[in-house]
Amino acid sequence: MVQSAMNRRRNPLRTNDRKAMESFWLDFGHLFKGVSAYLTYAPSRVIVIDSITARLVSEISFEVDGRNIPMMQYFAEKKNVRIEGNMPAVRQHVDRDALYPLQCLEILPFQRVSIDKMQLTDEMAQISSDLLKANAVGPDVRSEMIKDVMRQIGRDGDCAKFMFHFGVKLRGDQNNVQIGQRNLPVIKFGNNQTANPNENEKGSFDVRGPLRYLEPSEVLRSWIVAFPRRVSQDSFNKFIGDIQRMANQRGMKLPQPVFENLEVNAMEQRFAEFSKAKIQFVLYIDERFVKSHAKLKLCERRYTVLTQHVNIEMVSKAGPASVSNVLAKMNMKLFGLNYMPIFDPVTKNKLDIASGQILVLGIDTSRPPRATAFEKFKLSKQGMEGFTSEDPLTIGYCGNYLANPSKFVGDYLYQPCKQDVLDIDYFGERIKWIVSTLKANRKQLPSTIFIIRDGISEGMVPKAVNGEFSRIIETFRSINQGWVPKFVFVIVDKRHTKRFFLNTGPNRNPKPGSVIDKKFVRVDLHEFFLQAHHPLKGTSKIPQYMIPINEIKANNDELQAFIIGLCNMWQIVNMPPALPSPVLQAKELAKRGSNNYVEMKRTAPQYIPRITGERMIDFAMLNTRVPYGDSVLSKTRFNA
Repeated sequence: MVQSAMNRRRNPLRTNDRKAMESFWLDFGHLFKGVSAYLTYAPSRVIVIDSITARLVSEISFEVDGRNIPMMQYFAEKKNVRIEGNMPAVRQHVDRDALYPLQCLEILPFQRVSIDKMQLTDEMAQISSDLLKANAVGPDVRSEMIKDVMRQIGRDGDCAKFMFHFGVKLRGDQNNVQIGQRNLPVIKFGNNQTANPNENEKGSFDVRGPLRYLEPSEVLRSWIVAFPRRVSQDSFNKFIGDIQRMANQRGMKLPQPVFENLEVNAMEQRFAEFSKAKIQFVLYIDERFVKSHAKLKLCERRYTVLTQHVNIEMVSKAGPASVSNVLAKMNMKLFGLNYMPIFDPVTKNKLDIASGQILVLGIDTSRPPRATAFEKFKLSKQGMEGFTSEDPLTIGYCGNYLANPSKFVGDYLYQPCKQDVLDIDYFGERIKWIVSTLKANRKQLPSTIFIIRDGISEGMVPKAVNGEFSRIIETFRSINQGWVPKFVFVIVDKRHTKRFFLNTGPNRNPKPGSVIDKKFVRVDLHEFFLQAHHPLKGTSKIPQYMIPINEIKANNDELQAFIIGLCNMWQIVNMPPALPSPVLQAKELAKRGSNNYVEMKRTAPQYIPRITGERMIDFAMLNTRVPYGDSVLSKTRFNA
């Protein structure tokens, strides 16, 4: 297996090339982390690979019965196995002190592999791309597959005959429903420029002529373009020039940057110096498959210096669209605003976002890998009964609590990982902070709080309403005496199995703005399906919206118009994504918080606070140490 991986590289490796092999083992360890294997000398024993040792087998020894025995000698004497010394050993997931020779492991077949493991090299990324293409089934094919299954279970199928004995009649010919069509909002840019996404099939909003941002950033005074030595400055000079020219056209004030070599292992020291020198922004250009992103983002948080990470492979061939996307992110990070949708007039009565009377809050979570049965047993022994992981559940949230009610920013926080339910003991403190920040920015409190929650399945809705949602309402209403805001809770779900097709002519995906709010919706719950996005490949999956709490009694027309407006506030590309921007930003913030925790655990575990004398994390302390909190970056969209 190892030799095959070495030979498949463009430049086959030699085992005596120590430096090249060290890089290879890093990639190898990332690829096989979490993968199960059995021991060739004891096939009934299965281990989960955790990591690869830095030392080779020939350099490892054990203490056995009071004497030091080299690993090679130990396996020869105790296991009757001859092993080579020119490869590292493997640590197992459960007990990281236990080491096994690579050549004594056989990978168990048919395991699911995370997609991020397929991004280590260009060749692997191409395999991943090919897999995605092969699995993307077009709407014409998918609809015929569904009809075929319906025929099998319908009038003439065995399933229908069986169910007939129970008085149940199955029919497969009653699946037609009227798909409504909402207009997408017109998009407003600077200089009173507008773009109408209804003029094309994809819902994109390209501006004719020179584009100017609605609020171009003017705060940048000093910034650095940093890159490692393996990246040549000549390979990205044109890109930086294109960024500066486009920024000038769009109204941004972008001074001349300073160029600097910066290696990953020097980031910590240099970012501390950047912070003291009041450097505001670092654009870091690295090779695609170098693992520098996590370190860069942790340094951003620790030293309060905004960062943008791009890879040289994209930069070296970047066209206007790529330059525009990078610049759009920069403007948002630097306290700007790219554009705004003009909301449908029907929202003016109850859901007028421009009035400042609506607090919109998107919430999502990111879970760590679930603990194995043995790890759960160890957690219970350490006083963490009911925990599904020692690591925290990360909550991402995003809201419009700045002075401009059309700007959305957010952060993340941590809580014990038990299930995907918010622990109000932790999130409640952040709710109080949001309200105090909003009051300071606008001098008034909103009359309506509109919460969009992802990560709750259809079956968990009653539990969420009676538990999590009720406690959120109590927390908000307990903050200021006499303040009794009304609430709307929206649950959005894309993890369902329902598919809809346009059957006028060949079956195809519905258009952006499509709505299904009849026949295939629940009668016990306010529900509809709303598609804002244009699917780039395969069959579209229209997000399902459930509204279990609607104290303002907004009707379908008002809710759908408001939600589709929120979907058009993404700011990075000139097309709406599938989900409303606040909850999509919350999803990205939860991911950022999870990544920052993992990187801190990997590089500086001593900074993760623990309750004295216990293994349990001190979550209150962790939430003051790792999230962006009250820092200046919390007032902008740092994760654009």
